[in-house]
Amino acid sequence: MYKYLKYSYILFLLCLVSCSSDDTDEFQDAVTLNVMNEVNGKTIIGNSDVYLNKNNNFQSESWYIAPAGTLDKETQPDLVSLIREASAEPNHLYCLYNPGSFITFRSGEKAIYLGSEYYKLVVESNISSNDLIQGVKVKYKRMIVSDNRLPAKDTMIGSMANVGDEISYNVGNVIEYALGEALSYNRDCFDIKLNNGVLTIIQKKPVDKTHGPYGDYKIFIRSGNVFTSLAFQVGV
Repeated sequence: MYKYLKYSYILFLLCLVSCSSDDTDEFQDAVTLNVMNEVNGKTIIGNSDVYLNKNNNFQSESWYIAPAGTLDKETQPDLVSLIREASAEPNHLYCLYNPGSFITFRSGEKAIYLGSEYYKLVVESNISSNDLIQGVKVKYKRMIVSDNRLPAKDTMIGSMANVGDEISYNVGNVIEYALGEALSYNRDCFDIKLNNGVLTIIQKKPVDKTHGPYGDYKIFIRSGNVFTSLAFQVGV
């Protein structure tokens, strides 16, 4: 009886591991696509402008391509050295990014906006005829940029109505900040500091209500290669 229970338990564990692996397969509900090169039809991937050129490399006119290792050894995409052409190799992973999702901070580091959409794909095999590669079979999936270290986009952190008013907000593990367009225009009206994970904004003088933008101001904060937006309001 003990032997029977022991073997039953082992079979249960094997089944559990197998089922868990299937459930967490990242490409389980991905789109399968035959991407033909530009000589054989020029298939475009999703809503990007990424295609396979005549040399059987992924190529784009505007989107960014980031190699991400292989299925058995995935790596973090390098968002500093984003490229527009990459060799399409079987069993390799790639991320495709819309350039409108990025900003470059004062440090020179690029970061992608929290909540942005991008594509992740894997090349499954080459498509060949008469020993010539005509395309590649891929699986790709629409992904959403997430980072639980950052607050949600456009988080309202406070308001101010008079000179001397102050807003303090704990941003945690944030490396640097960048100003939104309206805030940049009225930059000299505010004293902005980031010290020990606390963002402090003090109104130094009235904003230009006649010729300049006022109302809600945005400030972008970066943690690693992801950024989000905070907002504060200056009263009329």
